[in-house]
Amino acid sequence: MAGRRPHPAPNRYDGMKASVVVLAGGKSPTWLRNGDAALAQAIPNAQHRVIDGQNRMIEAHALAPVLTEIFTGDRANRGSQPPGEVRRH
Repeated sequence: MAGRRPHPAPNRYDGMKASVVVLAGGKSPTWLRNGDAALAQAIPNAQHRVIDGQNRMIEAHALAPVLTEIFTGDRANRGSQPPGEVRRH
């Protein structure tokens, strides 16, 4: 198909050692959410989270508590719940 880039090699990310969290907005277009999920699946030990009620431009008030949880590993200190729920995949 014209304009489409070829998919990267399936093992392109096999050597990654970094911790990766792929965040997606639950209101993002399906093709974008599918791409986010595929990326998280391709990266070893990556986490994939969907923030319901947000689109691809996740608002700071919804993002901040999720990042706090990711960096501290502490759900109790997450503060106020962002709009919608955070789903883990």
